[in-house]
Amino acid sequence: MKKYRIVQLGAGSFGSQWLEHVFARWDGAELAGVVSTNKSRYNWIMKTAGLRQDQIFENLETALDVMKPDLLLNVTPPAVHLATSLAALKRGIAVLCEKPIALNREEAAALLKASDEYRKPVYIAENYRFFHVMQKVKKLIEEGVIGHIQSIGVEFYRNHHVTGTTNYHMELEHPLLMDVSIHHFDLVRFFTGSDAASVCAAVWAPPNSHYPRNANADVLFNMKNGVQVSYRGQLAAHSDETAWTGNWRIEGDRGIMRIKDSCISISGGNGEDREYTTDSDDLSGRSLLTDIFESVEQGCGAQSDIHDNIRTLDMVFAAIDSSRSKGEPVWKRVIPS
Repeated sequence: MKKYRIVQLGAGSFGSQWLEHVFARWDGAELAGVVSTNKSRYNWIMKTAGLRQDQIFENLETALDVMKPDLLLNVTPPAVHLATSLAALKRGIAVLCEKPIALNREEAAALLKASDEYRKPVYIAENYRFFHVMQKVKKLIEEGVIGHIQSIGVEFYRNHHVTGTTNYHMELEHPLLMDVSIHHFDLVRFFTGSDAASVCAAVWAPPNSHYPRNANADVLFNMKNGVQVSYRGQLAAHSDETAWTGNWRIEGDRGIMRIKDSCISISGGNGEDREYTTDSDDLSGRSLLTDIFESVEQGCGAQSDIHDNIRTLDMVFAAIDSSRSKGEPVWKRVIPS
């Protein structure tokens, strides 16, 4: 398979993770250059990613014109995803963009439309479904180990403190839903093979939270295939923290599957209890990129394509709409973008 050339835009917190955990340890792609306005990071970038000085750029357009990559890895705050991604699409360059696609429906729809107009794919780095444990869960579900899924319960608890003085998460009205729950909602779609039909949600900002706005949420989903989903997420939990993937209980008509950390336990499936322990190494970034490259080679759509991922973002926006109702919680229809 061809080794695809990538230019990465952004070398902050998330960008550093791509450089350290993907490109510095994996030769499945060629990192052709990095764009960063923070010159104090240049030496670290060169040392970590094995780049030369002339492979680091201050200006995105210059980097794209000089390096002519196959893919732009866009690791910028979501408020600028549309403008920065357009710079690549207009040059005939595909884009892999960090989630969420955008902070509002209009910009998300505009980026999807641009992908169609320029006939270049836009992918979204929704990586939780590529974790070893989640791939194993999907395989077990497809094998019918617990039968047809009837309900899903998810609990996510963290006492999370954002680092840095310019982190955009602190400015979000819904930091949990927009930045973390979106991963869990995507896994719900991944496991059920269905989109959401309706949602009822409540959000709140507890006084002990490091976030000034809505760090906690309770959400109910009705999926189009009839699966019922209950979700509780907290970024301001006092104790009993879960992994970032959360704790899951998936009930089928023939058994129950529980997921905690990298472990899967099954009760009642095919008449016997079973446990599986998966590799805890996070190779999700590499797996996501590999899935993209293979989709290009095979001429099929990648799992992370914006046309699919926008349906996960629809769940987030619908939950936010429901939470804004006054008085009793209100069920909202999940409207496709």
